[in-house]
Amino acid sequence: MSQDVLQVVLERLEREMSTAAMWAVAARPAAWQTYPDSDRAAVFAKEQVIRPAISQSCAEWVGSGHWPAMNPEDALYVWERVWRAHQFGQWLQRAGFYSQTKSENELLIWLLVDGWVNVFWFEWKEDLFAG
Repeated sequence: MSQDVLQVVLERLEREMSTAAMWAVAARPAAWQTYPDSDRAAVFAKEQVIRPAISQSCAEWVGSGHWPAMNPEDALYVWERVWRAHQFGQWLQRAGFYSQTKSENELLIWLLVDGWVNVFWFEWKEDLFAG
């Protein structure tokens, strides 16, 4: 592949992060840290229940460019994935990562779905309970 797929992916994630819908929920994740421990535990437990639906929503966005309808609370879980995928993608880029075999959509799914399950979820859990 002659095109820098990671750069294209980062640009797509940046565009998504700059939309009004994403910024509307951007302030809320930090608010999770002010919740009492019992409420944070509920946020954590809910993520595990809705994880497949959020993964499917991410896959729909990757394929169509549009997010399926969801309530604002569930959109917070999407925001976490988009933000963390972007942060990790930037780190990969600074480290010199270059995808020779993955398409844009494959790399997005890897970051938003596989990355969440294997890396970002653990970081989010630590951030959630760090308050």
